Amino acid sequence: MKILSKNEARELIKKLSECSGHTGIAGGQFLDLNFEKKKMQRYFTVITKKGNSSLRNLANDFSIDILDLDSNLSGRFSAFSPVGLLPAAISGLDITKIRKGALFLINEFLKKIIQNLKFISNNNSYKLIVELKKNGITNKNILDAIKKIPRELFVSKKFAKRCYENIPLPIDCNQTISQPYVVAFMIECLKLKNIDKVLEIGTGTGYQTALLAHLCKQVCTIEIFRKLYNQAKTNHNKLKLKNISYIFGNGINGWNKDILFDAIIISAATESAPIKLLENLKNGGKIIFPKKYPMGIQKLILSEKINKTEYKHETLTAVSFVPLLETNVLESSLL
Repeated sequence: MKILSKNEARELIKKLSECSGHTGIAGGQFLDLNFEKKKMQRYFTVITKKGNSSLRNLANDFSIDILDLDSNLSGRFSAFSPVGLLPAAISGLDITKIRKGALFLINEFLKKIIQNLKFISNNNSYKLIVELKKNGITNKNILDAIKKIPRELFVSKKFAKRCYENIPLPIDCNQTISQPYVVAFMIECLKLKNIDKVLEIGTGTGYQTALLAHLCKQVCTIEIFRKLYNQAKTNHNKLKLKNISYIFGNGINGWNKDILFDAIIISAATESAPIKLLENLKNGGKIIFPKKYPMGIQKLILSEKINKTEYKHETLTAVSFVPLLETNVLESSLL
């Protein structure tokens, strides 16, 4: 489509006026150029980019209103340019509010992008999350909890730089903080709900406990080492976790026998789940623990309680845990 110059437009009007053989007559009607000019002013609006152009010159010649396209918009392709908004304006919508709303959404979107970029650059857990996903951890709530909980809080300063590696790390009392993948895998196997009550055996410095506290209504945890018991409570207080109850004692003795749990997680290897712990488990509840086999082999076992005497067992994967101690509570940090 060719855009007519001013002279070409005038020549076209002249020829139209001569089409019936009478100068100034078109279709039996006298062509009043001033009248036609006024009609164009009334019925036309030109939308064009800023700067000199044939369309702009033609509009100026006929005194037609001009809407300038924003220089950073692509005209016909943008719903928020004058081209896109003109139908909305004609229909009576407030296009000023439309554009303000669009600008607000764009700014919010950009804020999210900036936040994610900052998270990737500043949050060391990002690489860990990526690795956990690659290894099959899919539960969003668990991954979100791992993002929120600062693992460096639960290890000694000596190992702080390695706290987001997917490895177990030593803690006091010759114990370890478990490999993040194993922690996430065990929790995921329990299929916890936010209304569940969970019993944890082996608090350690409290990292797994903190994750559980983000996922469940109530966490009860038992630790046999006094030093670790105190460290865990201190760490949880720093995170302002209010849904954790503690016992300093031996986990094989279980919790109050009148309290039943939806799930039990044991963070130390044992030949079988202690009887008193099984008594703390609801019918339909699940217990997960590392089972000891001959030759030092350990495998994760997931058991679902059908009733008081019947359980459904599933062997999951090979693991390596410190042993579940069957001694009395230990006050010394050297043990």
